[in-house]
Amino acid sequence: APPLPTVGTELLTLSRPSLTLLEVGGAMEPLWEGFLGHCRRGLLFVVDTSSACAVGAASVALLRLLSSEDPSNKRPLLLVLNQRDRLDALPEGIVRHLLRLDGMQETSRGRRISIHWTSGRSGDGVDGVLKWCVEELQRNPQASR
Repeated sequence: APPLPTVGTELLTLSRPSLTLLEVGGAMEPLWEGFLGHCRRGLLFVVDTSSACAVGAASVALLRLLSSEDPSNKRPLLLVLNQRDRLDALPEGIVRHLLRLDGMQETSRGRRISIHWTSGRSGDGVDGVLKWCVEELQRNPQASR
C-alpha cells in the first residue's frame, strides 16, 4: 500500500540512531508555528515531489514557515524531497524551480539548509536523512535539554 500523509501529529522514536521525531502533518499547517518551540535541533520538511500541486503548496508553506520564525533562530533545515521513485515524479529541474531551491540559501538568514532527494517506499536516500539527523545531534547535543 502507498504511504499515507500524516493527519495530525505522530511521535516517532528510532533506536538506531537514538532519535525522537515529532511529525506534524500538512493538514495542521495553521498550527505549525506552535510546534516550532519543540524543534530544538533542526527541522525536517518533507515534500511529495510526485505532484506539481503538492510541490507548489509546499513551497508556499515552507516560505511562510521560515518567514514567521524568529530571525535569530538558526535551526538547520533538511528539505526532504520524497517519492522520487514514482513514475509520475516531477523532473528535478521543475521541483527546484517550484521550490525556488537555487535562491533559498540566500534568503535563509544564515540558516544551514540541506536537501536530500529520497524515496520513503524504496528507502533510497533515507540513509542520508538519518546521517543528517545524527550529525545535527552531535553538532548541538545540549539543544534538547
